Amino acid sequence: MHKYHSDHDSGVLAYSIEDRSIKILFPPDKDGQPFVYTYSYTKPGKKHVEEMKELAVKGSDLATYINKYIREKYERRDGADEVIITD
Repeated sequence: MHKYHSDHDSGVLAYSIEDRSIKILFPPDKDGQPFVYTYSYTKPGKKHVEEMKELAVKGSDLATYINKYIREKYERRDGADEVIITD
């Protein structure tokens, strides 16, 4: 996964762009568990996924976009125990 570069503190740590999806690593939850969320063309849909890809690359407002338009509309949620983050 690529480190998410933002000008301010963000609710996103890292991301991985795939053809029809984007995976996003968020900070650990209240129980200290990090998770990777997959957003795909199936859920929440192509329009949202493509917008999220652009925001991820720009390092701008990705968490805000997710909170405003996506919320719980993710394809899947996986543990992030073995995630490797690169710059």
